[in-house]
Amino acid sequence: MLREDGWRTLLTNLYVALKPGGYVVVLEGDPVAYTEKRPPPLAGTGHDLTAAMSGSSALTQVNCLLTGAALQRQLVVDLSYRLGHLLQTAGLRVTACSRALGPTGTLCSRYTGLRGTPLHDVRATATTIVCETVEALSRTLLSRGRLEAPLSTPIGTEEGRASVARGAKVQIQEGVLFLFAEWVAQRPMS
Repeated sequence: MLREDGWRTLLTNLYVALKPGGYVVVLEGDPVAYTEKRPPPLAGTGHDLTAAMSGSSALTQVNCLLTGAALQRQLVVDLSYRLGHLLQTAGLRVTACSRALGPTGTLCSRYTGLRGTPLHDVRATATTIVCETVEALSRTLLSRGRLEAPLSTPIGTEEGRASVARGAKVQIQEGVLFLFAEWVAQRPMS
C-alpha cells in the first residue's frame, strides 16, 4: 500500500519503463472488510469508509483496525475504485478491469478467485494472516494512542484493545470479504 503521491510516482515510472504498446497488470485489494449481509459496493462506486468504521458490530472492529490504520498513514485504501483513474493520469490506457472477492474463514469454501480458482485450500493461511495483522495493528494503534472502535471512540487500555482484537478475529474466522481488482493497462503506441 502506498500514499497517493507514491502511486503517482510508481505509475509514472512504470509508464516510462514500458515500451509503447506494452501492457501492465496490477492486482490490488482494499483494506475494507465486508460480509455477505454487508456486501462491498457495486463496480464504479467507492467505499463508504465512515460507515465501514461506524457501529458496534465485529465487522466494524475489523474495519477500525484495517481501514483505520491505513487512513491514519494516509494510504490509498480504495484502489479497486480509483486505480483506473490513477493509471489514466499516468498516461496509460485501461483495457480491462475485473473484480473479485477475497474471503477469509468459512467463506473460503463458497468463493473462488479471479479465474475461478477454488479457495478452500487457502482458508487457514488467509485467515491466519488477517488475524495476525489485526492483532499487530491493534497493539500498534494502542501504543500510539490512536486505537478507535467504533470511529471517534478512543480505546486507551490493554483490556479494550484485547476486546476489539478478539471480536475482530472471531469475525475474520467466521468470514469476511475483501474487494480486489485486477487492472490491465497499456502504454499507447504514440
